[in-house]
Order: sequence, then structure tokens, then C-alpha cells
Amino acid sequence: MAAGSPGSPGEAEEEAGEGQEEPSEGEEEACAGDEYTLTITPPGAEGESVAIVLEHLGADGSVETLDLEGDLEDARSLVLQLTAEGSCVAVEVVPPSPAAT
Repeated sequence: MAAGSPGSPGEAEEEAGEGQEEPSEGEEEACAGDEYTLTITPPGAEGESVAIVLEHLGADGSVETLDLEGDLEDARSLVLQLTAEGSCVAVEVVPPSPAAT
């Protein structure tokens, strides 16, 4: 205990930061819920909806896909809802095509 006493506040802050990195590496272990991948594709023209593809990855390896349209706020709300339910959500954003601009 005496060895940890000098400089404990500084060490505690560093350890807390290191502790936060470790769970992100084992993110799959921290999530006991369903697994989803959300892919967002920007619109072809300004004012159009973004394409949102939601894939549910089943425990048996099956994949269920749902194609949606909306805006970025819709995609954000969907991610927040799924994570609030304890699900793991990987978000992928497709970069805009140079030909589309």
C-alpha cells in the first residue's frame, strides 16, 4: 500500500484511462445482446435521404437485412435505441462517390 500512496492521484487517473481502453478491445465480451451492423450510404444528390442498411447477425450465423431510408438523425436514433437495449452495433459509413459530386 505504501508504494502506491505517493503519486496515487496521478496514477489513478492513468489507470482509469488504461482501464477504459481494455474493454473497447474486448467489446464483444462486454455486450451480451444481439449483434448488428448499420451501414449508412450518403445520398446521390443533396436533399435526398440516406440509405440505411441494418443487418442482424444471428447466433447461428444467419443474417437478416432491413433496408431503410432516412436522415443521419434517424441512423443515430437507431444506434442509440439498439445500444440501450444491450445490443452491439457496428456502424459503417460508405464514403461518397467522387462521380456523384
